[in-house]
Amino acid sequence: MSRYSKLTATDADTSLRLAVGGRVSFLISGKWKGSESHLTEIRIRKGEPLDRALRRLKKRLDRENVIKDARNNRYYEKPSVRKRRKMKVAKFTQMLKTRHADA
Repeated sequence: MSRYSKLTATDADTSLRLAVGGRVSFLISGKWKGSESHLTEIRIRKGEPLDRALRRLKKRLDRENVIKDARNNRYYEKPSVRKRRKMKVAKFTQMLKTRHADA
């Protein structure tokens, strides 16, 4: 059981009102395009436990590949290595498609 499970949006709203300006929301910076950043925003519904809101945030970040991109960009990867890795994945995928095409 999480330590946030007993908090609801109404409880959090009163404690975070000064910090957020009356709204309770999570903002996570996402992908960068040029100079603008895209933010992932989750608004906590009235009476919703914070566990559920955090779970929705994680799912949305997973769908938008924010965490995956951050992990991939953690270290520099040479273009030749990137190309080799992508070719390896494509070759494996093609092998699976041909193997299961008859089934």
